This record gives sequence, structure tokens and C-alpha cells, in this order.
Amino acid sequence: MRCSGSALVLLGLLLATAGAGCGGSSGESGPPQAPDHLADGRKTAIFEPGPIAVSGPTRDPTLDEVAEFGIDTVRVALTWQGVVATEVPPGFDPGDPAEPHYNFSAYDGFMRAAAARNLKVMMTISGPPPLWATDGGSVDSPPDPAQFGDFVTAVARRYSGDFDPDGSGGAGPLPAPAMWSVWNEPNLSIFLQPQLRNGAPYSPILYRKLYLAAQESIEAVDPQAQLLIGETAPTRGLDGVDPIPFAKGVLCLDPTAAADPACDSGHIDAVGWATHPYGTRGTPPFVDPPGPDFVTFPSLANLEGVLDDGAAAGQIADDLPVYITEYGIQSKPDPLVGVPLQTQADWLSISEELAYADPRIRSYAQYLMRDDPPDRVPGTKYGGFESGLRFWDGPKKPSYDSFRLPLVVRRDGENVSIWGLIRPAQGATTAEIRVKDGGVEKPLRKVDTDAAGVLTLESDYQQGRLWQIRWQSPDGETFEGPWTRSYSFELPAP
Repeated sequence: MRCSGSALVLLGLLLATAGAGCGGSSGESGPPQAPDHLADGRKTAIFEPGPIAVSGPTRDPTLDEVAEFGIDTVRVALTWQGVVATEVPPGFDPGDPAEPHYNFSAYDGFMRAAAARNLKVMMTISGPPPLWATDGGSVDSPPDPAQFGDFVTAVARRYSGDFDPDGSGGAGPLPAPAMWSVWNEPNLSIFLQPQLRNGAPYSPILYRKLYLAAQESIEAVDPQAQLLIGETAPTRGLDGVDPIPFAKGVLCLDPTAAADPACDSGHIDAVGWATHPYGTRGTPPFVDPPGPDFVTFPSLANLEGVLDDGAAAGQIADDLPVYITEYGIQSKPDPLVGVPLQTQADWLSISEELAYADPRIRSYAQYLMRDDPPDRVPGTKYGGFESGLRFWDGPKKPSYDSFRLPLVVRRDGENVSIWGLIRPAQGATTAEIRVKDGGVEKPLRKVDTDAAGVLTLESDYQQGRLWQIRWQSPDGETFEGPWTRSYSFELPAP
């Protein structure tokens, strides 16, 4: 959840002036390559470089690092407002992937750069819409689902895997996404309006109409396309709809929504519900949210219950999986919501263990390699997002190393349970757990991981002890995670 609302709202302005982007140091042998497939039992980690890294000088270095981490999927949000003119041009054909009044150049470059590194792309087609595509021509008017469907047709055809924008065969057809998703955080007013009508939730049924229009357009191009629905923020923000009542409305479980004709037309073919379970300000990922209708890590079971009700009502498939498609923890130097740097590293690792503990969760996510620039939002300081693994100007945070080698030490009385992941490993490997007592470092134990690169072990708790993973890659390079302390929390029931 981009609390400032800046990330996608300003994307159109950024892309209007951005070039195709370059700057990666690929060397003579080409850029690093993401794994062809993940090891059995490994959950997909979806890395989103952020709108600034869609194009420009940080794009290629960021994608290089993502591939070197062992990540195989990146997310990009393609905004309707960001690629089309503010007024309808004469002769405009909204469903034409070659329509000259669209400007997809930044996304074309990103898709080719990702493919060059063997990275799969999850593309979220999102608003805000251009004002001419709304029912009332204003920012608080609902987008027209039919016009959105036409736009999605152009996007789906352009990124079908068969479309060559040059027509010359030089660079070849543009790559296709491995997965599609529809509308970023539609339960927030900064991305979709109106949220309410006459004081009652309206965005859920509006989103359902938009999703079904997009689904029809995408499936007309690729009947086997993999689509996600939802992309919900963890709360309603200032004036939106909390994700639990939002999901109930989308799935026609709410009586008011069920009365709308949209509940009697179209069937949702999604392969999963996408969610962004950010914690509330300064709260550890294992602490319950302050409201029952919020969706953070401890309350994901509430969302799963709604999905089960939706399946029982015939709205979606049984046991619909949950995909975490955006997530992060903001750190210092953000003075309002940023946690200490080591805390960010620890909480990210804990969040990933929580994702692994729930078999219904299919993916984990990381939003940003680099923090947004501190002046990203004009007139504010740190108005963007500070969830990156690097500071905005490049230096690594402790979370950079903890993301490569997540480690969680969970205390239970006089014992600890240790969970870790060797992310770059593409199968079983061996790592060393080290401890630090009173400043003195020593090895604790060498541990064999399972086929997914996950390690677990039990050990004794000692007051003040710190833990660390050390791992040597097959080519002999040694990596170390940051030192972490123990935490006391419960894993979700399986």
C-alpha cells in the first residue's frame, strides 16, 4: 500500500519524460540469468522494482540484482492514465496495440530487459483512468468498464508474445507476461473512485465490472491466460473500503452488491486473489491488525474465509490461492513510518516465514530495490516509499543481505526454532548457522536444507545471543546475512 498515493499517480509524469533506460553492467557474457524454474517447495517471490525503475538508469542494474538473488518473477504496474493522451485524439482506436497515441515505450523496454535476464513478468493493468474514460469526466467519476476493456485489449494484444511494434523483425516480438492482474489497490480512493455512494461501499461492484471487462479482453487474446483478482491494500486508507468487505462485495456476498446486475453476468476465472498485507505503522508482521476487516499477515485467514464463501456461492474456484504481490517494510530515514534498519531486515525475514507457514499462500513479495528519492513528492520530505533494500542513492541496508539469506529465530521458553532460506540456491544445499555471545562469534552448526533451500533446526535460547547464516555458493563465493536476535510469536495454524 503506497500510503502517499504517489507511486502510481506520478508514474504517468515520470514515464512521459523517461527514456527506454540503460545503464546495466552486463559485461561480455550478457546479463545475469534468473532460474528457469524454482525448486520444488520454493514459493515464488515477486520483486517489484517500482515505477522509477521501469525505465531510466536504475532499471538494468536493479534487474541484474534481482536475477542474482535467485528471483524468477518481477511485477510491473502499467497505468492507463500513464500511456494515453489526456484528451481523445481524432481517429483514436483504443483496442489497437499499435495505436500511435499510446506510448508504451517504457513498458516495452522493461519487458525486453526482463526477458533478457530470463525473468518472468507479472503485469498489473491499473488506473487511474484518463478523465475522458470516466462516466462524468472528473477524477471522482467511475471509469467506464467498456472503455477499460478496450484499453486492456490493446495491452493484451501488444504483450501477447506475437506483436512486433517495429514490424521489421529487428528486435522481434515483445515478450508476454507470465501472469496478469487487474487494478492496483482498487479499495483505495487514490487509485479508484468513487469508493462510496450514499455512504455505502460502491468500489467493490465497480471493480468487479472492471475486472470482468479486463478478463474478457485478455482471454480473447489468450484463453489460457493466468489472471489474478484483488490486488487489495491492507486497509481502507482514509476514505476507501477495507479489504474484507471489499472482497465480499466483489464476490457478491454482500446483499447490496448482490443486487447489482453485474453479479448475474460473467464468471470470475482468476487463479488467485492478490493482496498487499502491509502492517500498520510500526507494527511487527506477527501482531494482529487493529481492525477485523484489515488484511495483514496475522489476518490472512479472514481473507481466505471470504474466498471459501465465494467458492461456495459459485463465484470463484474452490480453495482459491492467495498471492502476495506487493509487500515491504519501510525503514529509516523515513521519520514517520520507518523502523530501524536492522528491524526492517528482521521483520522481512519473519514475514517470509509466515508466508511459508500458510500452504494457501503461493507467493511472497518485495516492493523496491531502492528507496524513492526523498523529494519524490514535491513539497514533502520522504513522501514516497522507503521499503527498499538499498537507500535511494545506492548504499545497501542490512535487509539487502537478509533478503538473500532470510533467517528467523523464534523463541519458545528456553528453546529457539530457527528457520532460514538460501534464496540463490536452486536445490538442496548446506549452510552454517553462527552465533554471537557477548561479542564473541562462533559456528553453531552446519545445516542441510531441503530441496527448496529451506533450513530448520532447534537450539537453546541464551540471553543476548545473536544468530547469522553463512553460505558458500557453488562457485566459492561466501555470503553472510546480518546478525539477528530472537523474537517470540506464533506461526499460523496450518
